[in-house]
Amino acid sequence: MGGGFSDSKVASGIFWISAQTNFAPWSDFEAARKMFKLRATELCGSDNFLPLKMIEKELDHIPRDLPPRYIMSQVSGYVVCESLDYTFEEVERLIQLSIDEDV
Repeated sequence: MGGGFSDSKVASGIFWISAQTNFAPWSDFEAARKMFKLRATELCGSDNFLPLKMIEKELDHIPRDLPPRYIMSQVSGYVVCESLDYTFEEVERLIQLSIDEDV
């Protein structure tokens, strides 16, 4: 139905996560945020993580001109597990390197 998550490891304890809901005729960012947090907690081994560069957007599952729209709500961003000893500058550099590699 379209819902779920994907993730990738940026560096030890730093992950990119994208979580989205199943399609519905309404937005549900709360459900997408909940799925994002669940996956971040699994990856970090606890709910002690710092989310960074968060983006929320709606995706049309089936583009159409007439209502109802079929929307998937998506929340994407990075998480840094708080057990790490990275400085903020090091985290930013590692994230930028991963973005550059994807381009």
